[in-house]
Amino acid sequence: MAPSGPSKPNASLADLLNPKSTLSSWSTILHVAYLKRWTIVTLWLLLGIPLGLFLIFFDLPKTYVSQAYLRFPHVVGVDDQVMRDVALREKESIVRLFQSYNVLHRTIDDLGLKFRIRNANVFRHHVIESIGGSGYAPGLYTFKFGSERRLKVYAKPYGKNQKYLVYNDKVPNDNSVSFSGVTLRFKNGFADISQGFDLEMVFQGVEEALKTYRDRIEVSPLDQGPASVNYSVTLEDRDPVLVAEIVNRLTDNFMAVYTRTTQGQDRTVLAQLEKSLELAREKQKRADLRLDEFYRANPQAMYGPQGTGFSTAQASSNHAEISRNLERLEQTLSRKPASGAPEGEKLLWIDEALSLLSGQGVLRAEAMRTQLSNLESEKSRLSAIRTPTHPDYLALDRKMAGMIEPVEELARQTRESYRVKVRDTEATVRRNPSAGGGGLALQMEARRLHSEKDEASQQVQNLEMQFERARLTSEGDLFAVTIIDRARPALHEELGLRERVVMASGAGVVTLFPGFLWVVALQLLFPRVYNRDDANKKFGIKVLGSLFAMPGGKSRDRKGKNIDPQLLYHGSAYRITDVEAFRALRVELESYFRADGHHLGLMVTSTQPNEGKSLVSANLAISFARKGCRTLLIDADFRHGRLENMFGLRPEKGLVDILRKGDIPQHEVLSIAAAQHIVRTPQSNLYLLSKGNLDEYSEEAFYGQAMENLMRRLQADFDVVLVDTAPVIVTADPVKLAEWMRGVVYVIRSGQPSASEISKGLERFTDRNVPIGCVINDIRKSPTDDNHYARYGYYYAKIPHGGSGVTKQLHKAE
Repeated sequence: MAPSGPSKPNASLADLLNPKSTLSSWSTILHVAYLKRWTIVTLWLLLGIPLGLFLIFFDLPKTYVSQAYLRFPHVVGVDDQVMRDVALREKESIVRLFQSYNVLHRTIDDLGLKFRIRNANVFRHHVIESIGGSGYAPGLYTFKFGSERRLKVYAKPYGKNQKYLVYNDKVPNDNSVSFSGVTLRFKNGFADISQGFDLEMVFQGVEEALKTYRDRIEVSPLDQGPASVNYSVTLEDRDPVLVAEIVNRLTDNFMAVYTRTTQGQDRTVLAQLEKSLELAREKQKRADLRLDEFYRANPQAMYGPQGTGFSTAQASSNHAEISRNLERLEQTLSRKPASGAPEGEKLLWIDEALSLLSGQGVLRAEAMRTQLSNLESEKSRLSAIRTPTHPDYLALDRKMAGMIEPVEELARQTRESYRVKVRDTEATVRRNPSAGGGGLALQMEARRLHSEKDEASQQVQNLEMQFERARLTSEGDLFAVTIIDRARPALHEELGLRERVVMASGAGVVTLFPGFLWVVALQLLFPRVYNRDDANKKFGIKVLGSLFAMPGGKSRDRKGKNIDPQLLYHGSAYRITDVEAFRALRVELESYFRADGHHLGLMVTSTQPNEGKSLVSANLAISFARKGCRTLLIDADFRHGRLENMFGLRPEKGLVDILRKGDIPQHEVLSIAAAQHIVRTPQSNLYLLSKGNLDEYSEEAFYGQAMENLMRRLQADFDVVLVDTAPVIVTADPVKLAEWMRGVVYVIRSGQPSASEISKGLERFTDRNVPIGCVINDIRKSPTDDNHYARYGYYYAKIPHGGSGVTKQLHKAE
């Protein structure tokens, strides 16, 4: 029984792109990458080499950033009349002041920023000690160092095309050089080691230097707290050390200018706040007196409806709370240690007093607690590196214990304030009984006087808080700006040659990936068949053999006959590994297509021309003949058949001529005339029926009964019949011929036809349930292939195929 054909493959684009069925395996993708290695190498040369050279010689990184952080306080006055919130309300003014002529020009002059080095990887702190001047012409200046400390300086001012020699002499012992209004001092010893070195510097004008740095300075607020706002000052520059110096000098100059603009304002604001507080207290006293006089003149009004339950309860609650605070504060003051008490006892009392005052809402107590906490942190740090008897440790203890007097003074001031508030709340409670009487006019007047007193009391309380906050914010200087963190040099370590080579090598490796991804995309979007795995995954077809690329050679001449160089045993490119590959294919064909005791008739075709089907047919026929089978090789590719040329034969007639003579009986022996068209080949047991002379009649005769009878007759007379026919995608001949054969050998050249074209070609046979087996031809050798014969070729090379004796007998008896 002949084997059943494979299931019909689905050649739709969706299935071809389905990874579960048609995506090439990784081994195939690596195989394709190896085949296209020169394309990938070319892509790598275009990308990797330039990138590697760029990383080796380019100055990385190009610029560096340095930052300083400043703290600006809130300054608040009364009723917005003297309010100065420099932290946010004057943000634009602060930015303009940083970029002002006074601040920025002073910084440029202090650091000589009008002179900029152009050399890559050369920074000012490497070369120059100091530089300054004002009478120079802006432009490009080139310093050429020669032997024996000789220096030439060339100037090329802006707008000029010619260089001028402005200095030509030895560098003095003090390393100072003066030319064109510039005084430049080199680092000590720099002139001694700089022979052959050229230093380029750009000298800028004032306005150009101002614009250069004004555009790169960024001043912005970071976060807003209850008493201040933090600002950052950022600058970007190519010199990692100089950029920090610029930021620090810039902030120092800003603070100097800003202090002059705010000098004396803190005293003015504090004086106004204190004056406003005194006026508010006098206003409160007058309101109290008016209310007392009203009740003395109208005692019946004390029992009017103004004495509501809510106001009475509120006054009682305030009185009780202030009384409790006063009592606790007096208890704390009574436990104050004596002046000769141990410092540890003093610290405990200080902590207790500040905790109490802070919990009662005293702002100065909170500030003192912060100061004490900082001292305790410093003490903890010293305890790790100093003994308790060390002078620094003892001095810190004394400083902490010395806070007892300021804390006591704050507690006494708070106690006096509580006593005043207790008297006020007692009067309020007395004036707000739970019931009463009086006329409507008296009740309204009492309410007005109470409201006036409450407003005056609230204003006094608000002003006291503002005055206390203003005093604590800057410890006497309300407008003082503090530096939280000064700018530091950017982290910079110049890359050595080793690091740059490593980076360049990494870049070279990374640039190989685009080529590899290109191969993967190629197999995804335009899949092709390269090996056995590809055919099995994409079409589900039986792959009978893998034939690897055979070497070329010169035509071999035997008695005037030119033999194809790739013919087994007969050609000049003969290899024993190719013999083993075709022998394996022969075994698979016999097992797959042939039942025991039956002759074998196979048709060989392909998808496209130039896939090697004729060479596969010829060498497969030779392999059957070498086994001892009477083999007939038929050339049914009427248009481009070349089997006769491969064997160096020139028959006058062939298959077409037999068909032209008419009907051929199905059950009779071939006529002598027909048999004469079958010729012997140089290989014993192998016969060839060439294509013959094609005409219009014979093309149609191919589809007639005579052709069917001939094929059946030949298969009965020979052990093996191999028919080499045209590609299936260009003609219908193979489809018709397959009906009369036991099976089809479908040749696919590795990497040539697309998967969709192969699928369409296979459909023409699978639709008719024709048994079909696949052969992958001309596989290019790669590290991932399964070319076992080529891989172990050294084993076969031990038996010289051109020898004599036993070797010849082995080849002859295969």
